[in-house]
Amino acid sequence: MGDEEKALEELAQEVKDCHRCILSERRFCAVPGEGDGHAFLMIVGQAPGEGEDMVGRPFIGPSGHLLRYFMGVAGLSFGDTYRTNLLKCMIPRYSRPKWASICACLPFLEREIALISPRVILTLGKFPAKVLFKLHSLPVPPENRTIPALFGKPYEVQGRVIFPMPHPASIIYNHSLLPDTMEHFRALGRFLQENLTE
Repeated sequence: MGDEEKALEELAQEVKDCHRCILSERRFCAVPGEGDGHAFLMIVGQAPGEGEDMVGRPFIGPSGHLLRYFMGVAGLSFGDTYRTNLLKCMIPRYSRPKWASICACLPFLEREIALISPRVILTLGKFPAKVLFKLHSLPVPPENRTIPALFGKPYEVQGRVIFPMPHPASIIYNHSLLPDTMEHFRALGRFLQENLTE
């Protein structure tokens, strides 16, 4: 086992043992990231769902199935990515992440990014986009309702690309978002093909 793999395993165990915020009190499992430790593409979602909370793995529920489909639309393999979440514990249904929990979890995400060193970070939803933009000193829209204007576009900074996307879960609740989401993922595929092919 290489040093990076060992470091990721140690980080995953720290996530599982974490009690830094109130979310740890109601979870069944904390959910560390998983996937290719040398992936060029990292996916950052908002938080685990109920299915993920039960088994401790990211993107295995309905949103994960949609994400796999959209990755195929982009011409990408889900298995070649590293998948993680901004928050490592489930949040109450229909609630938004609290900044106290985000701040408690953020060191885990920062270490994942440092270890994986992805060329592209795909953010899913408004909160991961806001946080990753702040981490990379990109200007963040002042209001959440304007963040979707960022979706489907690459933002190059500090030697990597941040590519914000709508969260697949939004399709479950609002089917009218499907055409735009499909086009955003097609745009991702075109961008990667034109700019990041080896």
